[in-house]
Order: sequence, then structure tokens, then C-alpha cells
Amino acid sequence: MPSGPSFSDAAARVGSVIVIALIPLLTGAGTASSLADSLASGYRPAMIAMAALAGASALIAALFVSDQRAASPAAQPVSEPATT
Repeated sequence: MPSGPSFSDAAARVGSVIVIALIPLLTGAGTASSLADSLASGYRPAMIAMAALAGASALIAALFVSDQRAASPAAQPVSEPATT
């Protein structure tokens, strides 16, 4: 499994894009006669869903993120080339 700052950054960006794409679906944008009607009826359910997603992500982070570093392999001495 990939690790390191680049993987973490990529995962955060993908997660952000997914959540931003979900907001119009959760608010019901496009289903009512106007955007104002969609926001009036869909704002609260969308915020409850976003709060649930934030809680789920906090739980996942609490379970899987640790301060411990992986053990690195012991350094091997470099042997000098044989001189003849």
C-alpha cells in the first residue's frame, strides 16, 4: 500500500472532490423550481449528512492514524572494492 505525504495529499484531494460533488445532490439542487427553493428545503438534511461524514472520517482517523513510525531496515555497511 502506498504511503507518505504524496499519497496522503492525493487522498485528501480526492475526498474533497467527492464531498464537493455530493453537496448539490444532498441539497436537491435542480429538483425544485428554483435554487432558492432547493436550498430552503435541502440545506438542513445536507448539513446533517455532512456532519455524519465528518464524524465518520474522524472515527476512521482515530482508528487508523498513529504516531508510530514504521521500522526502517538496519543500515548495511558498504564494502570497499577489492584492490588488486
